[in-house]
Amino acid sequence: MIAGVPGTGIGGIYYILLALMMPVQETCRLCTHRSSIERWMQVAAQTGNALGILITAWLTGWLLIHTFGALRIHGLGTHSQAVKTIENIVSVSTFHLALVVLGSVILSVHILRLLIPARKLPKSTISRVNA
Repeated sequence: MIAGVPGTGIGGIYYILLALMMPVQETCRLCTHRSSIERWMQVAAQTGNALGILITAWLTGWLLIHTFGALRIHGLGTHSQAVKTIENIVSVSTFHLALVVLGSVILSVHILRLLIPARKLPKSTISRVNA
């Protein structure tokens, strides 16, 4: 992962996946008459943010690939060979690796949820005070 590139870490990818699932979930709510204009406005804002992060990450990767390609022309031969080499390194290190780590974290949480039984939490003391 490249430090400073938005959307390439575990948290960024998790946010993007959740934000891109919001229209699907809200469409299901619309079918059951539990949706509203305010909810759709929030869905549109979050989906727009996620798409903005994806576009920014893609443009940053594209810029890095072509910048490093231009700098490495002398060492690797032609510009296309340099760009192709760097493109492979950047694409694997930024997106695929973060997806694998995020998938491992989510899988681990679900496995632990199945292995460790849920326990009942004590009643809140706040509800007793306000009652």
